[in-house]
Amino acid sequence: IECRKELAERKRQDLADVHNIGTDLTTFRINLLTFYAESIVLEKDRAAQMLYQWGQEMSSLLVEHGLPIDIALEEISFYRDIIGQIIKTKQVIKNSLLMLFMRLFPILIKL
Repeated sequence: IECRKELAERKRQDLADVHNIGTDLTTFRINLLTFYAESIVLEKDRAAQMLYQWGQEMSSLLVEHGLPIDIALEEISFYRDIIGQIIKTKQVIKNSLLMLFMRLFPILIKL
């Protein structure tokens, strides 16, 4: 009973730490997705500069929270794969529409 306040405070602090890490990682995810989106339209040198800056911020975050680099690598792969799948899906749709147009074009010309 004597230690209850100390134990409760320790648990509160643990939960606060987990919340802070979660918030920081959410910011990391948003920054990563922003980088991916912007890198498509940026010049190569600017994209490389952004990647370097993002890497510096990410490594600092991992060190600050004592987290392994595997977390960042898994997140990078996860989002890269999802974005790649979205791009492929959009390309398939675009190609399908183009093929449909090419089949309809001769018919439309005759009208």
